[in-house]
Amino acid sequence: MRPRPSQPGWAAEPTEGAGSVELSDGTRLERSALLPVAGLGAALRRPGRLTLQHHWATWAPAVETDVPLLLELHLAWAQHVDFFGVGWELQLGGDTLTHALAVDEFHRSFGLTWRTLVVQGGRDQVRAATGLRSEILPQTWLRGGAGEVLYVQEGALDDDAFNQLEHAIRGATGVADRERVKGWA
Repeated sequence: MRPRPSQPGWAAEPTEGAGSVELSDGTRLERSALLPVAGLGAALRRPGRLTLQHHWATWAPAVETDVPLLLELHLAWAQHVDFFGVGWELQLGGDTLTHALAVDEFHRSFGLTWRTLVVQGGRDQVRAATGLRSEILPQTWLRGGAGEVLYVQEGALDDDAFNQLEHAIRGATGVADRERVKGWA
């Protein structure tokens, strides 16, 4: 399911901060970034901007149900909200670069246009750096410009959670006239 290029708000390229990254070994990451856990808090903060943080993993089946709703939100709200993924591939153990490449492939196959941060660190460190209360995946967090939590959904998004999240975005931005964008193939 991909948004149609003719839809308003369509972004053929990743949003700010989601461009290509070339690693020292020549490997290119298009939609993911490797990040030490110590830098995670700062990477997710955007003073004065709303951030939507989607905590997910390629191995968590519920994430596929979130994708169409997140794309819909991104199409409607990207100019007001910075979107970030936080990849929890680390629970599989192994090589972080391999996990970042798997995240990149997932992004390409689903047409995601925001960056997912693949964190180098342990589960407890990542949970502490992000403020997650549990390890349920996926999780979607909306934070205000001062970092305050405005909305949390533990588990997959559904229409009710989508409506609550969009209501929180509308309240935080003061923009009330956005229509719900649909158009999934």
